[in-house]
Amino acid sequence: MPNITWEEFGKIKHMIPQDRTIICGTIGYLKKRFDGDKEVEKTVTLLKKIDRRMLRFIDYLNDLFIKCGEEENGGKMKVRIAFYIYTKKWLNAGIAYWTWFFNLRTPPASHVELGVCPEEGWRYFSSTLRGGSKGTRWISPEELFKHPERWEIIEIEVDSIEDIITRADDILGLPYDFLAILGFFTPFGTPNFKGKWCCSEADYYVLTGIWKKRISPRRFYSYIKKTYKSSIKVDI
Repeated sequence: MPNITWEEFGKIKHMIPQDRTIICGTIGYLKKRFDGDKEVEKTVTLLKKIDRRMLRFIDYLNDLFIKCGEEENGGKMKVRIAFYIYTKKWLNAGIAYWTWFFNLRTPPASHVELGVCPEEGWRYFSSTLRGGSKGTRWISPEELFKHPERWEIIEIEVDSIEDIITRADDILGLPYDFLAILGFFTPFGTPNFKGKWCCSEADYYVLTGIWKKRISPRRFYSYIKKTYKSSIKVDI
């Protein structure tokens, strides 16, 4: 049996859910086309058993893939923090420059995304109103980095990405926190709601497991540079 790399393992693993889609589609077609046929019902029952086993197999492969990735990277997994640096729009400029005084020597970032690579490629998590979103969501690099010159990406190492992905999925689909944004423009901030999230608030929680009020993208940048001494800038 030929040896394969971790990245090749990820590509193979990604193909398996497509096979499951075929099985589910076949079950749906048979039930609709041959409703009441006893022989077809036996086939449908068998396909359902195969589908359940495939689900367990997919879960096993996901766990194995993450474990192999940790071992291949010396027990560490990589996470990317992408900071949006663009001040030609008034809201971006307002967030970036108003939060400058409390975060000296940081770039004028007005938005942040947290990236993980659990399978065949990177995907990013944040809370935003861009692109039709209304809160927390996952997005691909191809959709996110349409203007690569506006981004600065910092890569850090963590012990595991499993908890990060779990925390992101736990708050996935929650609405945007407008009051958290208003808090950047007032002397004492405004109350944040745990059921709503702005970008840096969500990503700080996903990375650390701690809900922190009034953390701006620039403050998050400062936290990353101070906490992760071996962090490096990377290209998109």
